[in-house]
Amino acid sequence: MIETKFSLVKLEDLAIAEKYAIVDGPFGSSLKVKDYIETGIPVLQGQNITNNHFKPNGLRFVSEDKASELSRSKVKVGDILIVKIGSIGYSAEITDLGPYPYAIIPANLAKVTINEDIVCKDYLLFWLRSRVVTDYLKQNASKTAQPALSLKKIKDIPVVLPNMKTQKAIVEVLNKAQTLMNKRQAQIKSLSDLKQSVFLDIFGDPVQNNKHFKVDKLPNVLEMPFQNGLYVEKDKYTDAGEGIKMLHMSDIFNEIADVEKAKQVELTDNEIEKYGIDHNDILIARRSLNYEGAAKPCLIPETQTSVVFESSLIRLRANQNIILPIFLYYYLSNEKVRQNKVYKYITRSTISGINQKGLSQIDILVPPISKQLKFVESISNINRQKHLFELSLRHLQDNYQSLMKRAFSGELFEE
Repeated sequence: MIETKFSLVKLEDLAIAEKYAIVDGPFGSSLKVKDYIETGIPVLQGQNITNNHFKPNGLRFVSEDKASELSRSKVKVGDILIVKIGSIGYSAEITDLGPYPYAIIPANLAKVTINEDIVCKDYLLFWLRSRVVTDYLKQNASKTAQPALSLKKIKDIPVVLPNMKTQKAIVEVLNKAQTLMNKRQAQIKSLSDLKQSVFLDIFGDPVQNNKHFKVDKLPNVLEMPFQNGLYVEKDKYTDAGEGIKMLHMSDIFNEIADVEKAKQVELTDNEIEKYGIDHNDILIARRSLNYEGAAKPCLIPETQTSVVFESSLIRLRANQNIILPIFLYYYLSNEKVRQNKVYKYITRSTISGINQKGLSQIDILVPPISKQLKFVESISNINRQKHLFELSLRHLQDNYQSLMKRAFSGELFEE
């Protein structure tokens, strides 16, 4: 815990004095597929918190009667949401629900209605995203494939609490630093968007196939059959530095899997050989808490250490005489391809998913290797520029974390 000159309280101490000021969504059979309707009261999902910002997109709905049954899980504009299953710790204020007076949260979210006479909302959000809190959440989450936090652990989140004047001064300083990082992140995103533009320039519309490339089924462009990952019992997970890196759903949210942060497990040599992956492989999300996350592809970085993959993922290994991994990844990531050729094979439920049978039905564009190589060269050039921006962002983030530490410890401001 950070050493500070300020008071230290728990998150529940900052909530309004009401019964359901801090609450999570319903577990079990409270929400079933049949409960969802075309329009009604929105049900929020983890996907509505993106980069610690609230985005009311991809909403699902239940009737007012069903929402009334789940009244303890109601949320409204101004409430703070915290992800408690999966990408634990992401937080955001509900800033807009459109025409809807309230929404319902599912089991993977918790909400906090704060007492704004005690704490500045922007200050609390900065604190919830600090390393102190993220470290606390990691230490108190379940050690499973989908990390989870109990509501009690969320209520017990420690909060450094200076007076209101100091809170606002800290917010002003951190906002300026955040603006610099946002600008660099925008530049990185523009380069990521450029990759799909290059894809369209070289290959045309992948759904209309106006350049008349060959089309084949996904299994026919692979070197080996699909393979589901390995399920590992809880007691096989080990401390950092003592096992084999295993990629889970939480490690594949970005273009390239985050091997560095992957959990480690104790495995036999046979398991490592069977489930080992390298930079020529692509991992597919077999299931996801949100519909759009299912069948999401991810590339693997080059690494000197052994890496395996968990049962919520499926491995694709491209036959590089037919199709290059980079091309296959960007094809499967293309939004038009996903809308027209992928989503129809995803089962939509509380946990959406795709199986090997569904994957085998996906049509794949197969341009000449020469065109694929041209695309890979363009992607490499963009990635080099993107890498420079990412190094700069990392420097800004390090400075930002140092600034946060000094602010919350009381070094920047005296009460």
